[in-house]
Amino acid sequence: MTLLPPELFNYRDLGGHPVPGGRLRTGLLFRSNAVVGLPHDIAARLGLRTALDLREPGEKSAEPPTAGSAQVHEVELIAADPAAPHNLRPFTFWLAENRGHLLADAVRVLAREPLPTVMFCSSGKDRTGVLSALVQSALGVAEDAVLEDYARTEKLMPSDYLALALERSRRAGLPADQSLDDFGSPPDLLAAVLAGIRERHGDVAQYLVDHGFAPTDLDRLREHLVES
Repeated sequence: MTLLPPELFNYRDLGGHPVPGGRLRTGLLFRSNAVVGLPHDIAARLGLRTALDLREPGEKSAEPPTAGSAQVHEVELIAADPAAPHNLRPFTFWLAENRGHLLADAVRVLAREPLPTVMFCSSGKDRTGVLSALVQSALGVAEDAVLEDYARTEKLMPSDYLALALERSRRAGLPADQSLDDFGSPPDLLAAVLAGIRERHGDVAQYLVDHGFAPTDLDRLREHLVES
């Protein structure tokens, strides 16, 4: 296993979970906090062919992605929308309810571009967490496992990083009432978001299709990621 620098505290494999018809392959789809400052030799050993950057322009210009020879694709999930809430719970609901077309675009990248792929935002927690949950759920990963993976981010975030992230948010003009609670990943929040998706769309796969994701792309994603 490639030894990762401590800056990539949230880099991990999404594979290994049982799904209908088999199991998610390992070594093909990863999630992470911002993939920046990655030494070239480590990037080469990771063997990444595709990187999916979910951050906004200001985040990317401050810390450009460094993913070795991987082709970087960009899907800005917030897309500079002033209506985007700043606090964790309303933001997570807003993301699912207002950015379905962009989340579908992001999953389309995962389905169509060469693997292995890493997807990431700044902390790898909210935008990446929702996208990871959608992919896992659409492929049939049990909800308990999806929620466990989402909650794991909170345990992986170093305390010194949390303080830095809060300071950075306040410098960016985010509300003074933002607290360390907004840097958690509570499983009950994701469970409520997924329940809302099922209530409106039936299931996560249909949610993606309703936002422009082709069923053939879902088949392609299953073909790539599920082993019998």
